[in-house]
Amino acid sequence: MLRIGPHTVKLEPPDLFGMVLDGLLLPEHVEETYVYQRILAADSGRVLLLIDLAQAMGLPAETRRMMKNAGDLPYRGIAIHGANFKKRVLGNMAVMAMNLLTGNQECPVRFFATEAEARRWIIVRRAVLVQARSRVATPR
Repeated sequence: MLRIGPHTVKLEPPDLFGMVLDGLLLPEHVEETYVYQRILAADSGRVLLLIDLAQAMGLPAETRRMMKNAGDLPYRGIAIHGANFKKRVLGNMAVMAMNLLTGNQECPVRFFATEAEARRWIIVRRAVLVQARSRVATPR
């Protein structure tokens, strides 16, 4: 496990970046997460995010603006848990803005009540991505 500011990060190869947000997510925290996410992307060709928002306090405007720097990251799914209604709305807006700024249209976002439910979705999402990749790689 790693610490980025007050937040806890866990990398789960080949492609999962897990993060427990605790307080505000500041621009310098996001910049550091990109370093680790790029390592996962280099190894697997994709990044899946598992985010716990239970203790999150928000995303300052400066943090939201810098999310455009993620344009080279191949996000392929985001599973969020621990979010009340307000956090789900704000989380959805942040991801939509990131997708618009980066042009990524291949990154579904799902909200779950528990981490276990979020992880089950990640497993299914990964299987779909692997299957789609193998179909593309296999000539007919």
